[in-house]
Amino acid sequence: MWKRDTYHNCAHELQQASDSFREAIARGDAPDSQGTTLELEQSSKDGVNLLKILALSVRPEQDFEILKEKETIVGKWLRKADPTEIQSYLTGCLQPPIELPEAQPLPLREALNKIAHANPNPENSSYAADHDYHQVILTGKQYGCHWIAVLDILRLCEAIRALPDRSIVSSVM
Repeated sequence: MWKRDTYHNCAHELQQASDSFREAIARGDAPDSQGTTLELEQSSKDGVNLLKILALSVRPEQDFEILKEKETIVGKWLRKADPTEIQSYLTGCLQPPIELPEAQPLPLREALNKIAHANPNPENSSYAADHDYHQVILTGKQYGCHWIAVLDILRLCEAIRALPDRSIVSSVM
């Protein structure tokens, strides 16, 4: 069971997890130093859980038009991506901002769909972060086509905070 108070509180917690993650990256500590590795792992787990909570709670309310939002852009995505091209974004150390040639804007509603339907295997996602940016790369398949999405975590937090604040209902995760 999970329970968060409101969308805005969840966005605030996600912002804190992102801040912690970006601070650890920006310090420039050796990535294999135990303290930095633990901090990165914990803030990543927290962030992933918060993203799932938001996707699974905001999206249904949008589906039933309980919650309306403007087409707020929180990233970019390729609807039909070549698996080889996708792999190039998942390997190596990426510096933000990530460029996806021929990508289309990713509105909040579609970003929540991508979070909910992303490939759950950790090798099929990645990130790029520094002091100013925190981008998450998600991949998946839709109607037999591979897709790749790049979410800007800071923009996503802003978009959630711009929504009317509502309580988040508990659910099994």
